[in-house]
Amino acid sequence: VVVSMAELSPNVINEARSKTGLFDGFVTPPGVMGSIVEEDGWADLTGYTTSTPNSRRDWIDIFLNYRQWISQYQSKILMYPLDGDVLSLYYRQDVLDHFGLKVPRTWDEYNQVAEATHGKKYKNRTLTGSCIGRVKGCGGAYWANLVLSSMTQTRGTWEGHLFDTDNMTPLLGDAFEKLLELMAIQAKFGPKNEFEGCVLVNVDEMNNGTCVLSYNWGNSFTTHLNTGTVFQEGEGKMGVTVTPGSTHVLDRKTMKLVRCNQDLCRFGTYYDDIGWVNRAPYLAFGGWSCAVNNYATPGKKILATQFCSYASSKATSTKRIVGNASTAIGGSDPFRVSQLDVSLWTKNGYNQDTVIDYFEGIYRALESENVVVDIRFPTSSDIYAELDEAVHDFLNVTRYGLISEDKLRRVRSDVERRLKLKFEEIISEYESQASTRSTLLEQYQKLRNVFTITEEMNQLGSGIRAYGFSVAFFTIMLAVIFAIWTYKNRTSTVVKVSQPFFLILICLGVLVLTSSIFPMATDDGFASQEACDRACMAVPWLNLGWSILFAALYAKLRRVNLVISNALAFRSIKVSEKDVMLPFAVLFSCNMILMTLWTILDPLVWVRVQTSPTESYGACRVEYPEAASWKVIVSFVAIFNGAALIGANIEAYKARNVDTEYGESSFIGLIMGSFLQVVVVGLPLFFLVNDNPTARFFLTSSMVFLMSISVLLLLFVPKWRTLRKKGVRVVERSTSQEDLELRECRVDDASSCSQQSARHLSMSEGKDFRLTQSRYIDAVWKERVKKLESALEESGINAKPYFREANIIDDRGQVIASTYNKASFTGLSVSALGRSSVDSSLAAVSMVEKDVDTNDILAASGVSVDKLSTVAACKAPVEEDKKLNL
Repeated sequence: VVVSMAELSPNVINEARSKTGLFDGFVTPPGVMGSIVEEDGWADLTGYTTSTPNSRRDWIDIFLNYRQWISQYQSKILMYPLDGDVLSLYYRQDVLDHFGLKVPRTWDEYNQVAEATHGKKYKNRTLTGSCIGRVKGCGGAYWANLVLSSMTQTRGTWEGHLFDTDNMTPLLGDAFEKLLELMAIQAKFGPKNEFEGCVLVNVDEMNNGTCVLSYNWGNSFTTHLNTGTVFQEGEGKMGVTVTPGSTHVLDRKTMKLVRCNQDLCRFGTYYDDIGWVNRAPYLAFGGWSCAVNNYATPGKKILATQFCSYASSKATSTKRIVGNASTAIGGSDPFRVSQLDVSLWTKNGYNQDTVIDYFEGIYRALESENVVVDIRFPTSSDIYAELDEAVHDFLNVTRYGLISEDKLRRVRSDVERRLKLKFEEIISEYESQASTRSTLLEQYQKLRNVFTITEEMNQLGSGIRAYGFSVAFFTIMLAVIFAIWTYKNRTSTVVKVSQPFFLILICLGVLVLTSSIFPMATDDGFASQEACDRACMAVPWLNLGWSILFAALYAKLRRVNLVISNALAFRSIKVSEKDVMLPFAVLFSCNMILMTLWTILDPLVWVRVQTSPTESYGACRVEYPEAASWKVIVSFVAIFNGAALIGANIEAYKARNVDTEYGESSFIGLIMGSFLQVVVVGLPLFFLVNDNPTARFFLTSSMVFLMSISVLLLLFVPKWRTLRKKGVRVVERSTSQEDLELRECRVDDASSCSQQSARHLSMSEGKDFRLTQSRYIDAVWKERVKKLESALEESGINAKPYFREANIIDDRGQVIASTYNKASFTGLSVSALGRSSVDSSLAAVSMVEKDVDTNDILAASGVSVDKLSTVAACKAPVEEDKKLNL
């Protein structure tokens, strides 16, 4: 389908937006690319250009600047070039020689030559200094860009010439005002019809022999030998070279013109007489190109790609571009290196010297690193229309020279200011539309290959890392303090009953586990890849602290349950350090083996996971995700430690009703419960925040902190408080001096005991002998209860609830002083004994106190075995007290 130039670009853009696949391909100007890529409207041709050796060679034959700046978008090839458009300077070599003028190197020199030759007679023709068609809507924007870019683009194509690729600032300022000044002079020495004609003014005025200078695309060269031209008739000689440059360039910060130097104009040319000249060759329009509709059917895509490749190929395009000199109509210019073959052109009637000049000019342009290309982002047509209108209207007003120079300065400044506001208005309006997908700055940067995604790396900030380090240092410091405290108080009852080695082992586990926070805080924000890899694998290794801590807590719970269960069965049990080390050794060894295998077979490494083109996060991943080894290892680690957690919580549940003075069993139960709660709550959250390193680090470090701090505070603080209370508490052993004296009596001095007892009896002065005997039995009874309570206390068991339930003590904790209860407790019947049996009763009680065998006590007291059951229950823990190593 063939459409007019005015309809072409809108039709191509609308097809991309509609995504109907109505057209299979397009022969189009490259200027629409920015709008097309927003809709992903053109197919990626990258693979096809290199699919075969021939296609690869054919593609490389295209000039680099066309391949890089015209055909590609973000490293994807979207178009095949069909034409090469570059503006060149055309001049009458014979006229310059006649008037002794040099080829212009700058725009100021261009105007000087135009002024020097304008209106002069040469070979019976009145000369025109500069011939440029300036009708509105034609090439005015291209002419303005050509002159402006020589002052605004100095460091390469990537930095842009009309807008700054850093911030989309319009590059106008003094450069644009200088542009208006230069073009006003050109218009002053132009033909009478320059405001009524388009590009033909540039061509025809030169070919009829009246024009001295012009700038245009290649059709000025390809048609200059057409029949009837002064060059074909031998009355003139055309010269071609690269377009002029500028000795002053725009400072983008101040928007003022500054002198060009080697640093500013790195791609310029140095001349002895004028210094550095910045050059910015302009690939205006970009040349016709062929693209494939991305929404066409696969079969049609292939056919359209083959057509574009054929039309752009060396064999086909060269026939179209290199035509007969006398009949060439222009419109297609060289875009391949192979097309700059002098012999191809001379065979078709072109003059060798002129061809060489033409080739040298376009070659310098097409190989320049400071080549200028059109902006091409969406709304570029609106931008160019405003630029064309501003320049056209200014030139149309000033071309007659009726405005003074002072007023002209103000006018140029006003035009620059209004144009800048127009540009900003167009940009703002576009970006405020709901359909806008990306900013014009982003599109502009992508078209200049300078778009760098401001990627959100999601690296840990200093604040969250400081939080992790703070809780880690605090926990480690607390673990060290409690370990030192345990060692210093290792001989005290409070610490001894829990085994100092056992407590220090718990502190060690907390220290190792908490240390895992430090490698967790490592990422590629400050560490190398190698350091991050090591940190990744260090985390599971340091989590072996969990095994140390967990095995110790599990063994402690198990120990409490064993002591209680055996005490209830009136049996003793000894829990040694070996019993503590057994669960530790099993769990720790299993984890050590699994960690070693994991490190060898498939270690964790630091990788960056890309979640979108603008966002990624770092994480530890296995080096070979598809391997089965790490899956098996991690499964076993989870099973072993999960089973241990469940088992420990079961032991904690069993010990839930055990009440000790130190609160150890209940606190250990709280610790295990907190562990389970942290794991149950934390694991699901971990998977939810896995792609957010900050949240993930906060969660994991908090989990480690909560587990570690709960162990230290719940296990050590109660012991510290108990030890402190015991240091200031005075324990009263008796309520009367009389009872103390009675307790000082020992069986090894029976006569003394009898005398002492008789002394107390004599002191009673009339008290009943039975009361004296009951008082003695009551003293022995209290002593036995105290000993049992002391033995249980050293075992960490509070006996008061059990004594109260057995009606041994009252609600105030005092031993019940009933003579009947004491007699029943010792197996002695007061009424049966009588006064005559006092000595034997006292001997029996002394035998109990001296831990004599029960049968001997029975033999001495004459009491049945059944009546001594309570004595045995009270006596057994005292007997075992000497054996327990608690």
